[in-house]
Amino acid sequence: MAVSKPCFDAVEKQNAALLSTPGPKEVLDVQFLIGSTIAIALLPFTQPQISTRLVIMRDNKALYRMATGIGFFAILIIFPTIFMGMYGAVRYPNASTSEFISYLLINDQVTIVAAFSMIGLVAAAISTSDSQIFALGSEVRSLLTGEDKKNAPNW
Repeated sequence: MAVSKPCFDAVEKQNAALLSTPGPKEVLDVQFLIGSTIAIALLPFTQPQISTRLVIMRDNKALYRMATGIGFFAILIIFPTIFMGMYGAVRYPNASTSEFISYLLINDQVTIVAAFSMIGLVAAAISTSDSQIFALGSEVRSLLTGEDKKNAPNW
């Protein structure tokens, strides 16, 4: 029994190179890998709320669960973008990324879904900035009060 794959077939008709591993524009080149490595290495500085959540774990088991959960939810968030990209490749082949995303989130949805999408995006932005401010405030407070020196090992 053959599995129906209309999404992949539609993308293949539009541009078969989009289904190749590095992509038509050689997305997975050395520059991309170096840039991704730098972005991942700087994640504790750009997203301090994640680092704070990992540091405050009560034991190694909780730390392992939290790290696994963060990885799982990152995949859960990133994976649907593959299908959004395929939809955009078929529906809006000549649109820029920002145009396609606005069409997808606002115009191609039922009005109530578009409204919830916008509310969700604003809530996510506020939540992220709030978490970053809280984490940075905690770090600045510990630097100003000298908590780091009190808890540091004497080597």
